[in-house]
Amino acid sequence: MSNDQLTINSLRELNSRLASEITELRKENAEIPELRKNFPKLRPRTSSIKHCFYKEYEDRVEDFKVMKNIDDQSARTLVYNEIKLFLLDITNGNLRLKIFRVKKVYTLYMGIGIDKIGIVTYNIVSAISSLTDNQIRDIINCFSKNSNADVSSSALISALS
Repeated sequence: MSNDQLTINSLRELNSRLASEITELRKENAEIPELRKNFPKLRPRTSSIKHCFYKEYEDRVEDFKVMKNIDDQSARTLVYNEIKLFLLDITNGNLRLKIFRVKKVYTLYMGIGIDKIGIVTYNIVSAISSLTDNQIRDIINCFSKNSNADVSSSALISALS
C-alpha cells in the first residue's frame, strides 16, 4: 500500500470519528432547549426546599443535644460538619451565612403560614433572606391581620417594598 493510500485511509477514519462525535453533540444540544424550558419550573421549589432544610437542621441540632447531652453550640458544630461532608467546597463562614438566610425564609413561612404561601420565586427568597428580624416580624404581623389572604409573590413584593 502506498503512502498516499495510508494517508487517505487515515483521513477517512478520522472523518468517520468526527462525524460520529458531531452526531453525539447534536443529540446533546437538542436536549438543551428542553432543559431550559424545565429550569424555571424548578426555581419556585427552592423556597420550600429551604423551608424543609432549616426544619431538618434544627431537628438534627436538637437530636444531637439530647443524644449526646451537649450544649447548643456543640450540637450545631456537629451538624455543620455533617453538612460539610456533602458540600465539599464550602467554608464554615459561608455555611453559617446560608443557614442564617434560610432561617429568615423559614421564620417568615412559619409566621405567615406555609399553607398560605403560593409560588414564591427565587428572587423573592433572596429578598426575604436580606430582611432584618424586625422587618420579618412586621410582615408577619401585616399578613396575620388578614388571615384569609393567600400570600402571592406580588403581595410579598409590596410588603418588602
